[in-house]
Amino acid sequence: MQQRSFYRVSVPHGAAGFCALIVQDGKKVNLAIQNISLGGVCLYGSDPLIDTFQANQTIEDAVFSLGEYLEFEADIFIVAKSMQKMQRGLMDGDVMKLHVRFDNLPPAKSVELQRTIYQMEMSAQHPGAAAVPRVIVIKR
Repeated sequence: MQQRSFYRVSVPHGAAGFCALIVQDGKKVNLAIQNISLGGVCLYGSDPLIDTFQANQTIEDAVFSLGEYLEFEADIFIVAKSMQKMQRGLMDGDVMKLHVRFDNLPPAKSVELQRTIYQMEMSAQHPGAAAVPRVIVIKR
């Protein structure tokens, strides 16, 4: 399978993609996943606890859930942090974004994540198609 580290796929809101991070005092922060690749992920949220995270910070054991597709843990490194104004009807306000990369993602998790990204891409391009790609063997 070809590795596409920099290929990003947007996580559909119906997939319920989120990441749970633990802040220093043991409280949990849930961030939504905007997009994901083998190299990293863009997270966003409006929880005030997000202010405790800084650029160039490593966070261990971040828990990722990609809805029905995949759940996994990974260490992450925050590359950048930014503020964005959101205007979605009743959801007006500031949203904090964390741009992170995966640190030391084991090969088995990397392959599993790559398959998941492919499945999400196919589901977005072909709604109603099977979520799991099928292998067809043709005999000669």
